[in-house]
Parts: sequence; C-alpha cells; structure tokens
Amino acid sequence: MGTISGTIFGTTVSSDDTRSPKARRKQRQRTDHPGVKVRRRRNPSGALVHRAHYLDPSTGMEVAVTLERLGLASREARRAWCLAKSETLARERAALASGSPAAARTTLADAVKQYLDGVAVELRPGTLAAYRQSAFRFAAWAEEAGIRRPANVTIAGLAKFRQAAVAAPRAAVVKGGPRGARKPTLARRRRPSSINRDFRAVGTMLNTWRRAGLVPYLTSDSIRDAFRRAKETYPLPAFIPTADLRRILEAALRHDRAVFKMTRAEKVGGGALGETPRYRPAAPFIGALLLTGGRYGEIATLKWSDVDQGGALGPGNIRIGVESKTGRARLIPFDVSPALRRLLAAMRLRSPESIHVFAGAGDDSPFSKDLGKATLRRLIDKYGAAPFTWHQLRKSNATYCVCAAGLGGAAGVWLAAKRLGNSPIVLERHYAGLVSVPPDKTTIEAAMGVEDLIETIIARVAAGGATPAAAPAAEGGGS
Repeated sequence: MGTISGTIFGTTVSSDDTRSPKARRKQRQRTDHPGVKVRRRRNPSGALVHRAHYLDPSTGMEVAVTLERLGLASREARRAWCLAKSETLARERAALASGSPAAARTTLADAVKQYLDGVAVELRPGTLAAYRQSAFRFAAWAEEAGIRRPANVTIAGLAKFRQAAVAAPRAAVVKGGPRGARKPTLARRRRPSSINRDFRAVGTMLNTWRRAGLVPYLTSDSIRDAFRRAKETYPLPAFIPTADLRRILEAALRHDRAVFKMTRAEKVGGGALGETPRYRPAAPFIGALLLTGGRYGEIATLKWSDVDQGGALGPGNIRIGVESKTGRARLIPFDVSPALRRLLAAMRLRSPESIHVFAGAGDDSPFSKDLGKATLRRLIDKYGAAPFTWHQLRKSNATYCVCAAGLGGAAGVWLAAKRLGNSPIVLERHYAGLVSVPPDKTTIEAAMGVEDLIETIIARVAAGGATPAAAPAAEGGGS
C-alpha cells in the first residue's frame, strides 16, 4: 500500500494507491506514438535489435518490423519512424471507421508486379525486359534484407542496395545448361553501364511508387541521390572504316549471287538449273541501312507507302513514323544520297505489288530479326565480310555525315541529327573528328568511298539479280 500526497495551489491533497510496489513498477509508460510498441530483443549473435509491433487496421493482424533492418540505427531515427507509422495507422483507422476503403497495403512483390504490368503497354519489348530484370533484382535484395512492403523502403535501405549492386559479381551463361541460365562469376564484377541501367530502372519504379504514396520515406531528391551513377568509360564509337565497308558490301554481293544447284521446281519444269537464289538478298538491305543511317527495325519494316520517290517538287524522302524508338517522326531526304533514291526506284520496278520495301517472296514478310541474325552470321563466317553489327552501320553513317564538310556545310551536324533522329550535341560529342573526309565529297556514298559498289548493287537490282522478290519463299533465317 502507498499514499500519494501533494499541495496544489496551497491546498493539501492525498490519494491512497492500493497497488503493490511490483504493480506500480509495471505501470505502462505512455508514448507519443500510440499503436506502435517498440520491444528490444537480443539475437542469437548477441546483437541488440529493436522490433516495432503494431496491428494492421485492414487485417487486424499484428505486424513486427525490425527497425535496424530499415537502417534506423539511432534512437532519434527509430522514434521518427514510429511517429510516422502511428500517424499512418490513425488515418487508416479513421478511414475504416468512416466507411471509406482502406489504403492499399500491398506487399513489395505485388507492387513490383503491378508496376511492370502498368508499364508493359508503354515500353518497347527490349526496354521492358531490362526493367523487369532490374526490378526483380531489387525485389530479391529487399526480400533478403527483410523488406516486404514498399512503405518500409528508406533512404538508408537504398544506400545499402546501391552498395550491393556495385559489389555484385557479373553473371555468366551456364554452358550446357537450360536456355537463359546464368551463374555469378566471383572473379569479374559487373560493368558500370549495367549497374547504371539497374539504377535507372529501379529509380523509375520507386518514383512511380512515390507518386502513388507507397514509399512515404522517399522523395525524388533522395531517390536521385541514392542512385548516383557509377563511373563509366567512354571508348570511341565503333564505326566501320572505308576498307571494311567495302569488304562488307563485296561479301553481300557474293552472298546474293549464291544459288541452288537444282530445285524441285526446276527439275519438274525442265528449265535451266541453278537460277534460284539461295538466300534472301542482303546487299540492297545493307546499302539502305548504310545510306539512311536508320535503325534496323525502321528499315527492316519500311513500307512503300512511306517512300516518296520525289519528282518536280524535290528529290523525295523516306518518312519514319512515330513508331520509331524515340516516338518522333522524321524525314530522311534523298538529296544527300542520290544513289539511295535510284536503289529504291529499281527495287520498286522489280516488285511493284509488295507492301514492304524489303519483303520476302510470296508472303511479303519484312526483314525479320531472326533473318537478320542469320544473314549477319553468314556474311561474316561464310562470305568473308569484316566483322560488324547492324547498329554499326548506323554509327558509320553518323560518323561520315558529321565529318563530311560537303554534306550541309556549317549546318551539316544539325541536318545529320534531323535525319538520324539524334541530338546535334550527341553527334558532335561522339562522332566529330573521327575520320577525315575531303570537302568535295557531297554525297554520303562518296564520303564513305563506296560509290562504285552501291552502283553495282543498283545495277544488279535493275537486272533482276538481287531483288527480294527473286528469293525463294521457303528461305527463312537458316544458314
């Protein structure tokens, strides 16, 4: 038993406390974050951790969060987290009491899935695949760190994720394993470009969550600061010099001259043998990529309705629609490459009924990616072409256009940027000064030094020896 007494404004008051001393010692201490209790516990390793316990208003289930896993190492940081959580719980309880729907309480895995489903309709397939890989990598790290809800992602947590992403080993393909299987290689670290790709993708996802109110502890500035770029190296652009360009075009001409010794139709029909082309013609397609500087998908799927052959009003142009990578339509005029105009005119005469410029025989199929991969490998391995990629043809066009003073003069870089769909600053920064082009070269084919080979391709197309319609319909992506 005990008595509590005191003086208030000169008046003595007293009150008998009938509780035992042990009960008085156990009297609950009131906190300024009601609904959130913090309990200390010692892990088997001996480390002292703080766990916050609260009831989820939506489910009524108790939730426990280890505050150290959220990067809250100080007492002040833990108290700030508990205050914010208490206010959030109070708002949710009020919303439930008023009959309005409770705030969505999705898990981190569900949030990742909802984000990827939402951006799937906006992103290109390749970009979506990269975003998905980065998002899954972040989700795997969060699961390992014990972060199961977006609301538990903090600035300190992002700093730890950045450290883990930078220190992660590079994944190598498993030889003899299932398709796409990879394993970490401890001897090699990931490239800075791959790390920065993850930072961009995860940062975009977190900003989407921030706008939806799922990450209350993050701001746009904190996300930007957490995902500062890893230092990259910038080698010279891998453009193709003139000698190798000539090797590529010569190999394409040899490739297009290949024919079957005898086909079933030739045997049954009794006609001349050895006149059926073995492969889909590659030389006109390579020539068009080289002279336009277009992306592979833009030229491979180009339709005749987007080609203006010109006339009295001008030399004509190729129209690239909003389906391009950047979503910006642009024109590729023929005034800087008269040979390109004559090449397309010859192709149109040989296949007047086709829809696609580089259509297949009979089915009007465009120059698909699988066909492009097989053709590229065949040109290099079998026909002696210099090693190259389709994208390097675009880079080569940009290099020679920027470095050729005869192509537009002082406005040459700006005009090249309009044709390629790039920024003039980017073209000047990466391609200026890479090659020396005489000022009397006033066309793209002349600047590249391949005028004679382009003329040979045009002559073969006009003669009917290298048009897409001449290739057999059964020819696909095989080598």
